[in-house]
Amino acid sequence: MAELSPNIEQLNIIDDLAVITLKMNLKGSYNNQPFEAQYRYIRFWKNFSDGIKIVGGSGISI
Repeated sequence: MAELSPNIEQLNIIDDLAVITLKMNLKGSYNNQPFEAQYRYIRFWKNFSDGIKIVGGSGISI
C-alpha cells in the first residue's frame, strides 16, 4: 500500500458505543497494477471491561 488517507466524517458517542463514519482514500499497486480508490466506512466500537472492540461495521466503494 502506497497511501492510506482517512478522513473522519462523523463521530457519535452513545453510552459505551461509538459510531464512526469516514472516507478512506487508498492508493497503491496490486499484482503490479496501480490502483486508486475511495471507500466509505462505518464502524461501531464498544467499551468492554477488557478494552474497546469493534462490534460491527461496513464499507463500500464510492
